[in-house]
Amino acid sequence: MSNVVIAVEPSPPENPFAGPDGNVPIVFKTHGVNVSNETLIANVEANIRLHVPQLDVYAVTDNPVVIVAGGWSLENTFDELRDLYFAGVPLIALNGAGNWLMERNVRPAMQIVMDARPDNIVFVEKPIPRCRYFIASQCDPSLFDACKDRDVRIFHMLSTDLTEEEKEDADEETPALERDLLQKYYRGRWRGVPGGGTIGVRAISLVRIIGYQMMHMFGLDSCLSPEGVNHPYPQEWNKPDKKIMDLWCGMRKFKCCGWHAAQADQFYTYIKACGEHFNLQVHGDGLIAHMMVTGASAERRNTEGE
Repeated sequence: MSNVVIAVEPSPPENPFAGPDGNVPIVFKTHGVNVSNETLIANVEANIRLHVPQLDVYAVTDNPVVIVAGGWSLENTFDELRDLYFAGVPLIALNGAGNWLMERNVRPAMQIVMDARPDNIVFVEKPIPRCRYFIASQCDPSLFDACKDRDVRIFHMLSTDLTEEEKEDADEETPALERDLLQKYYRGRWRGVPGGGTIGVRAISLVRIIGYQMMHMFGLDSCLSPEGVNHPYPQEWNKPDKKIMDLWCGMRKFKCCGWHAAQADQFYTYIKACGEHFNLQVHGDGLIAHMMVTGASAERRNTEGE
């Protein structure tokens, strides 16, 4: 009798952040979305109907990847970043970091944009050759229009989702939330990307979902430079706040805006909840890098200008 060989398709990789029911739980409630819930839901409803392929889960690889955020320390760590690039490590740019890299003849393989404000069209106006774009469904539709002839994947953030406690207190007038909208349109065939309210934290989850678990992070500072600089490139709608606070991490003090403080707190919470799924090395001399070295959280002790 001859042997019969049955070819079995391998099981698709699972979302490392999904719970037992397949859904991505809310690690913590994200506050401070910079558009109204009505605008955000309208963006999601319009963008999911564009038939853009969704973010998919990829098998895990041991190959490293570089995530490039837009903090001031990029200027100080560019030589390290470029060395990794020349060694063949792919770069994933966040927001305006894509333009900043291209101006220095360094081409990111991927770019992630998630902010819902229409101003962020400047991040994608200039096409990057051979780049895959990951654009959040909550983004302004103009970004998808600008990228309509490019390699694009849509992903979902659930910024308006409710915690289980909030669901119990919600009344019948609570507006339709993203999870309900996505569930109805995609008929259950979608996945959320967990994380914080800033792209620097959320991108870590997305990068892990597409298979990378060995990550170098550049430009994720969550503080101002000693000279009071936020980004290494102009970004008029995201200038430092007038009220600057002191955040202490261990024995070191950092000057921070309000959103810096929120991001640092979310990063600390996120790492404790999800850090088992990846290996993250944060480059630079900012608050987040110091938190990774010391294992300490950021603590507010006093505020200027109040």
